[in-house]
Amino acid sequence: MRFCFSGKSSLVILLAVFLMVAATAPAAIAKADMTPDLVVAPAPVLSEGWAKRPALAGRPGVAYVTITNTLPQAVDDVLRSVTSPKVKKIELHTHSMDKGVMRMRRVESVAVPAGGQVEFRPGGLHLMLFGLHDLDTDTGEQLPLVFNFDKAGPVSLTIPVQ
Repeated sequence: MRFCFSGKSSLVILLAVFLMVAATAPAAIAKADMTPDLVVAPAPVLSEGWAKRPALAGRPGVAYVTITNTLPQAVDDVLRSVTSPKVKKIELHTHSMDKGVMRMRRVESVAVPAGGQVEFRPGGLHLMLFGLHDLDTDTGEQLPLVFNFDKAGPVSLTIPVQ
């Protein structure tokens, strides 16, 4: 079977098809899930983390981690704070030499350059853990941490306590 339409009848059929599609489109859209897809931005990669209990009761503990900035488009980020439900207060610290004496001092933030890596390690940057509670290293205790970045936002990591 072959159909052949002349100019005016083709226009009428095309208009009729258009109107049918337009009339049914709102119903089809209403039935579809209209929840927008969540776009998850790449977060800095946190690795090689571990914590050390205080040598003496009542003293602060310490934690170390490596942060790798994987944000797209060469974006620098800044670590502003770290929190944990098992630690009263966590401070960012570094070591520096002052007249031949190694001193520890608090820093307000740590820059994480685009595509770069920052190591928190003994003798350098580290996390001071004030008011550790409910930790039992005999049972392989894990310490949940949340790292708060300017661009990436909060990033969670759980580390072993030694």
